[in-house]
Amino acid sequence: MTDVTNARGVLLSYSAASLHHFSATGAGPLLEGSDGPDSFWGDNGVTVTLAGGAGDDIYNIYGPRNTALEEAGQGIDTLKTWMSMRLPAHIENLVVTGAGRHAFGNDLDNIITGGSGRQTLDGGRGDDVLIGGAGGDIFAVEQGNGSDLILDFTGDDSLRLTGYGLSSFDQVAARLSQQDDDVVLDLGGGEILVFANTALQELQAGQFDLEVDLTAMTPSFTDNFNSLALWDGVDGTWESNFWWGAANGSTLASQQQWYIDTDHAPTQSLNPFSVDDGVLTITAAPAPEGLRSEIEGYAYTSGLLTTYRSFEQTYGYFEIRADMPEGKGLWPAFWLLPADGRWPPELDVVELAGQDPNRLILTAHSKADGSHSLESLIADVSDTEGFHRFGVLWGPEEIVWTYDGTEVMRANTPADMHVPMYMVVNLGLGGFAGEPGAEAAAGAEMKVDYIRAYSLDEASLLPVQADGGNDTLIGTAAGEVLQGGSGDDLMYGKAGDDRLFGEAGDDILHGNVGIDYFDGGSGSDTVDFRLANIGLRLDLAAGEARLGAAPDSAVERLVSIENVTGGRGNDTLIGDDGANVLRGREGSDSLTGGRGADLLGGGSGADLFCFMKLDRSGGDGHDSITGFGRGQDRLAFGDVIDADGDGDADLGDLLAAVGSVSDSGLGGDVTVAFDNGATITFLGAGTGAVDSLTDLVNNAATQIEVS
Repeated sequence: MTDVTNARGVLLSYSAASLHHFSATGAGPLLEGSDGPDSFWGDNGVTVTLAGGAGDDIYNIYGPRNTALEEAGQGIDTLKTWMSMRLPAHIENLVVTGAGRHAFGNDLDNIITGGSGRQTLDGGRGDDVLIGGAGGDIFAVEQGNGSDLILDFTGDDSLRLTGYGLSSFDQVAARLSQQDDDVVLDLGGGEILVFANTALQELQAGQFDLEVDLTAMTPSFTDNFNSLALWDGVDGTWESNFWWGAANGSTLASQQQWYIDTDHAPTQSLNPFSVDDGVLTITAAPAPEGLRSEIEGYAYTSGLLTTYRSFEQTYGYFEIRADMPEGKGLWPAFWLLPADGRWPPELDVVELAGQDPNRLILTAHSKADGSHSLESLIADVSDTEGFHRFGVLWGPEEIVWTYDGTEVMRANTPADMHVPMYMVVNLGLGGFAGEPGAEAAAGAEMKVDYIRAYSLDEASLLPVQADGGNDTLIGTAAGEVLQGGSGDDLMYGKAGDDRLFGEAGDDILHGNVGIDYFDGGSGSDTVDFRLANIGLRLDLAAGEARLGAAPDSAVERLVSIENVTGGRGNDTLIGDDGANVLRGREGSDSLTGGRGADLLGGGSGADLFCFMKLDRSGGDGHDSITGFGRGQDRLAFGDVIDADGDGDADLGDLLAAVGSVSDSGLGGDVTVAFDNGATITFLGAGTGAVDSLTDLVNNAATQIEVS
């Protein structure tokens, strides 16, 4: 493979081709390589350390029992795996192919590469090159970790920026500049982030996960834990039991600990709470044999605190700063429950399985449709050592989860989550975290620096008319009219049947709940349905958005709209005769650009890209595809001329209509030109070896349709 240059202009190399191959199957605890370039093949059934030594070594890791060992200065080494992986020391490059996994670098200048699904890539320290591959990837960049370069940032990818004080896209845009073929983001302090082969206008606000802005909120609750104010029946902040708990404490289904009630005299010696130097510690430990009869026979004790008696709130921002324990079977959590005692709803700000501390579990529970349902999201984060901030911004229409103040995930607010909620913090054992291990046996600790809450400033949620700049307009729960101005406006209709008018500028319109009407006005305008959970039919040519597959599904009007973004379902997106941007995002989507120079992005899932009028001069124009998945996405071509006269248009006829195929090299673009003048450019799909349309897929028979 071709070497790549990082953001500082330093050439980073791939590992050389291997001359020797070693298999871990049947090997002992240590498998050593030669002094030359080696390839190691792991075995999930073997506990083995693979040591390459000198030369460029490649480690293929198949399970957690395989580890790679390198010393400094021993060549350019690469680790390849399907699992989530943090790159071991002294290894330069990492490839993670599994969908939904994370790929974290080390302190070197790394090349970090993802596969065809969604991965979270974080280079860590050093000036790294990040390559997401196909699918909507998450690139994480944190202050102090160097200057990175993203080789293939597409419209389906997102960027998580932590520690830079950036809370709006306007602030980001002010630091962006076009430098030749790249866009450079000045992060301050000498750090930059380079978007390779990217045009400035391609970057959109929805691609940036930024820090939460607390200036529009009012502090409503603060406990810095200089002491622990337990409820005494009259006063106090925290209660060490659920309101429905027994006198001696409580537990939860599938958990293996008993939560000690500090008011219960026989078990007061097992008090799991302590405060020292402004930090609350909750300790989970084995229960003494002599006291297990007092706690229903449970083998472990731990602590739980709630604000049921002292504090509740509808909507707002809730945050805990905590040092979460690591270890098998540990289940720390911070969450919200309804003050009226019903369940669900429930909003989990954060849960962790201690053996997998880099994966935050973020969940909204609901019973809006009569049965318990949940939306559980996973956010992968690199740095979990010590104290970190875990938060949630809960609003009438959306929930946004944060880590160290920066957005990591978002979802729709369930229809029954509009009631006052109180806070719960606890350290559980067992359940989905598994059987407690050595850490629980030795006594595990969850340390809490503070817990805070903020109420939303209602004035900030009122709809306003744009003043001519680049404005953000947010509706309320009622149907209303939002009217943009001359700038590039961002509009959220929220609940109700809203009418959104973008006017001048390049506007982004979100309708959310209700049957809405969208009129983009002049400029290149986008309607964004990213929070929709059902399959949509978004047809710019017909000027309508059909909310569901049924013939009687609700229809929203689209007027003067050039671009659409789909949601989480299997959507159908259809362009008009102009230049459109169609982004499918999640689900298995179908995208048809129509005439004009269109940009098509399927996102995650197995997507279908459709091109018609191969028998007409100009065809569907000059289109581009971003994030094409070689192994899962499909191509469909219609109106193909029967070149061989056999009465059936087939793959051979399609290939006969191709005039040329141009591959600009690894990480570059591939352009397929047809004899009728139409072209399709596959952005970032280049390998240096694409000579035919069929080289862009793994199986032409199943991935290319001809009619």
